[in-house]
Amino acid sequence: MSEQPKQADGEIHEDQLINVLTGAFTLDLGENAEIDPEDIFEVLVGTTADGTSISSLCKKSETAPSGTDVLYHLRTKFDLETVESTGNTLLHQDVLKTHPSRWRSLQTSTCDPTTVTKTRRVFGVHESTAPAAEAPEPLQDVLGADSSDLDHALAHIIRNLQLREDSREDNGWIDAKTVDVELRTAFEEQNANSDLPSFEELADVRQRSRLIEVGLNQTSRDVAVRLTDAGESVVALDTGESRAAGSIRHDEAITRIDAALTKIGCTVSVPKQDGSEQPDARAVHPGCDRPFAIEVETTTPDNPAQVLANLRKAQDASEHPIFVVEEATPETYWAERVDGILSSPVRELSTGETRLYTKDRALSFNGGATTDGGVTAVRPATENSKQTVWKRQDGRIVLENGQGNSLVETASVAELSRDHVPAVYSYDPATGEYIVSEQGLQYVYDSKEAFAEKWTRIMEPFVPEAELSYPGYGPDDYSIVVLRTDGQPVVYTDGETAALETLLEHEDVCSASKSSDEEESSFESSELLLAEIADDADAVVGRFASLYLIEEPTSTVAASTVYDYYEQWAKQHDIDPDSKSWFARRLGNHIELNRITERRDGELVRCYEGLRLDHQGTLEE
Repeated sequence: MSEQPKQADGEIHEDQLINVLTGAFTLDLGENAEIDPEDIFEVLVGTTADGTSISSLCKKSETAPSGTDVLYHLRTKFDLETVESTGNTLLHQDVLKTHPSRWRSLQTSTCDPTTVTKTRRVFGVHESTAPAAEAPEPLQDVLGADSSDLDHALAHIIRNLQLREDSREDNGWIDAKTVDVELRTAFEEQNANSDLPSFEELADVRQRSRLIEVGLNQTSRDVAVRLTDAGESVVALDTGESRAAGSIRHDEAITRIDAALTKIGCTVSVPKQDGSEQPDARAVHPGCDRPFAIEVETTTPDNPAQVLANLRKAQDASEHPIFVVEEATPETYWAERVDGILSSPVRELSTGETRLYTKDRALSFNGGATTDGGVTAVRPATENSKQTVWKRQDGRIVLENGQGNSLVETASVAELSRDHVPAVYSYDPATGEYIVSEQGLQYVYDSKEAFAEKWTRIMEPFVPEAELSYPGYGPDDYSIVVLRTDGQPVVYTDGETAALETLLEHEDVCSASKSSDEEESSFESSELLLAEIADDADAVVGRFASLYLIEEPTSTVAASTVYDYYEQWAKQHDIDPDSKSWFARRLGNHIELNRITERRDGELVRCYEGLRLDHQGTLEE
């Protein structure tokens, strides 16, 4: 940097302050450093004098070094508290010696608490400053963040990008600009444009956050970020402590499907299981109109009514359910079991009889037997059988005992009252007694064992047309995923397995159609030169699509081939290419992508149907 103009006689010259700092602190920047220690101290003095930040000053000044470089060296070479204390002391001593008349005013200002604030501002640390924007609640839900603070949202974005780039295990460094763009895109997808944080605001949030570690990419010299220990704690999955949260096996399955879905471009959140009607996890994808409700079925395949209850939850929330099962022998055993439950929500016996699945909840009235004034339905226990059988017969719902005797007959379970069932019981916690009422008769049992020997609780039936908001659903209205012990999860459909990406091919979920005008304009080339749009990643991808992709109904092209050609084209023109996931997202903004999976040379290959790659595309000079 060139010398700063000196102040008039009698004033403290900036070069004097620079000399004080140069003499007090030794900076070893390394042989390959592009700046000198004096450059850093000159920036420090300038920012303090102007009351601005390093980033702002370096951006405005034509002679200043990169603000990123300055901040990196300051953060890695200095302890902030030491700089504040030592710097203030040395400045006092130097000014007292050379400008005694200015000592008192300087002493007053440096003792003021705002001095620490100014010094922290110079270093880019503003712990007491609140961000101008906050993460809206819909965005918090999508990311699984439990705070509206932007650094919590950024921490979750960093984690997701680490998963996509296979660097999560090592807490790898992620390009800060990529994180910022991802967060801003998430804001836009949640229709939160009015609160959209600027890149400057996000940089400020990063610099003062205890969740995010900021560094410098030694190759590209770009700012990079990763999580601190506090950040790791914030993004750790919390499946809750209630019984519904499941076992360790269940939690491990959630972690695995979370990572797998994130890698294909989804944003996954794991709501805390507090006993409410929550799925095990939720996922959203920019190419899909509806969220995915993820249900991990490690034990519920043995409880068909619970599988169907999970389907009901997804239907009620207008979400597409994904049922995740473990690998077995054969591999798809549990997938077939779950598919058998979902494909027909009742049991069709070979005799032609239709039986309803039973819930793990007893049929109760007024809150049940343990509630004051409530009762639970029971029937006399039969020898060697406590089974309750609900079936459809002549358009009605019939309850039988294990011996085939009819106990209840009704057109609807909702019409049942305590008078329709064989008997009811209540429980008195004060005496520990079980009191059974049967057609005017009353029996009292002083223990659970004595009660259970004579009576069996009647479990509720799962009646599809009463329970499901969409009882006429079909196989396209749910998905089943198998977690392989070794390898990536696969989607199970009708006895076959396919790549996880096929989840994104459901027409009713992920094929938001564009208007004919949008489709026509998406291929139009902008008249702007490429150099004029190089900083707009979306426009660059749009330009690539207009030049090299052609709609052709009978053609398919591998998604990896399209990306490889885009990456080569971008680098040829000195443009930083997007990652694969971001390229696919942006490409979907310009052309309608019909994603399919084809088997090529024995391998499943992700393809775009109806597109052809035109290798003869031209580019404006």
